[in-house]
Amino acid sequence: MGLLLVLGGLAVAPFPSAPAAAGCVAPELSIAGDRSTRQQPIELRRGDEVTVDGRFFHTGCDDTGGGDSFGCTADEPEEEVPMDDIGLRLLEKPASTDGPVLGTADADDESRASWTFTVPLDAPTGRGVLRTASSDPLHVVVR
Repeated sequence: MGLLLVLGGLAVAPFPSAPAAAGCVAPELSIAGDRSTRQQPIELRRGDEVTVDGRFFHTGCDDTGGGDSFGCTADEPEEEVPMDDIGLRLLEKPASTDGPVLGTADADDESRASWTFTVPLDAPTGRGVLRTASSDPLHVVVR
């Protein structure tokens, strides 16, 4: 009986382990340094020229300084490679994947990308998002 209590206690006792990492973020978009929210979208006007800046456009996630098959180790850094051919789309709904490609860009050595485009004259008015295949949405309202 005593052995069962010991084994049961080991099963529920916390095991010492390194803290979880998961510190890598999704790529982010901004216009003139402003990030948007659903409640406060950035206003775009048809025909205006707009520059969207992005950061964290890379593959890999070196969130703790390294990587191996069981997680990250400081001895073996995981390479973060800047992405290329990143398409920026204007979408009517955040969950949508089909919308006009406003431009493509390659990320630089610091995993930053930039797109300059003219808001299409036939863009649907109202709320929408700018996004890439891997970024968080940038909430906008087209006028």
